[in-house]
Amino acid sequence: MKCMICSALCLLAVVGAPTNADNSPRGQNQAQARSSAGLSSLTGEWTGTVEVSQDGRTNASIASASVKRSADGASLVGVFEGFCKGKAFEGVMRINVSNGDGLASLSSYDSRTNSRVHCVGTPGENNSFVFEGEARHVSKGNSAAVRQVIRMEGENRCVIEWFSVDDGREHLSMRLTLDRTNNQLADAQRLHQDAALLDRVGAVSGAVRTAAVETE
Repeated sequence: MKCMICSALCLLAVVGAPTNADNSPRGQNQAQARSSAGLSSLTGEWTGTVEVSQDGRTNASIASASVKRSADGASLVGVFEGFCKGKAFEGVMRINVSNGDGLASLSSYDSRTNSRVHCVGTPGENNSFVFEGEARHVSKGNSAAVRQVIRMEGENRCVIEWFSVDDGREHLSMRLTLDRTNNQLADAQRLHQDAALLDRVGAVSGAVRTAAVETE
């Protein structure tokens, strides 16, 4: 599983955080509402493709994802799966929006690279969210700067891109292009019950919900 995904969720058309931020209480509340609304649109069942780039080559395969809100409503938990060079891999991400400033924290893990990513993000342009942080290999301990972008293209398509950052240059590591399944469960949905996988990002198995439907 050497397809390097060292990444950071975000950057689709090189979008960045808004400038001249309003730090007043009203501005902070608006930022928080904007962040929450944008990220909430990710909830649902998704299928599509995954592209993994390494050494100048790109491998593509089918993929699926399932995103639910935690039972306490404080975070979103997303699970995904795909293939790289014929080998299956899976991953999980957890996103929290902080009170007041609209900033979001993201923790993710994928079995292909055995790396954890920790990032902080802000709303960007065109229904996108931009995260920057660090990826750290679980067993080796080495780390790398990453950048990750989540972008909604309309109500029913989501694109997630991971970038590794080396000497100030960004390299696309992986891209998920996903379409909403119209309430049909995605194959990845079963991973919401994988306690070991969810524990990688501090999520709790069985404590997620979609809309008014809660699973325990």
